[in-house]
Amino acid sequence: MNTPITTTSEDVIGFSTYVEKLDAAISNGGQMVALTSPFGAGKTSIVELLQERYLNDPQKRVIKVSMWSNLFPVSYTHLRAHETVLDL
Repeated sequence: MNTPITTTSEDVIGFSTYVEKLDAAISNGGQMVALTSPFGAGKTSIVELLQERYLNDPQKRVIKVSMWSNLFPVSYTHLRAHETVLDL
C-alpha cells in the first residue's frame, strides 16, 4: 500500500516533524525546496501536509511539480496516428 496521507489526523508516522522544519525554513526566507528520498518514503505525504498547513495562509502556497508526468510527454497513441507503414 503506497497511498499518501493528506491530513495531520492521518499522520501516525511523524511526518509533521518534517513539515514543521520545512515551514520554518520557508518562514526564514527559503524560496525553493527540494524533497528527495527513495520511492515510497513519504515525500508526497509531506507535501500534502505542508499544503494543508498553508491552506488558510494567502502568503504561502505549495506548487507541485511531478517529473513522472513529464517523462513521456508524447503518448504512443499520438505517435501511432502519424505512423507510416512501408511495404518493401
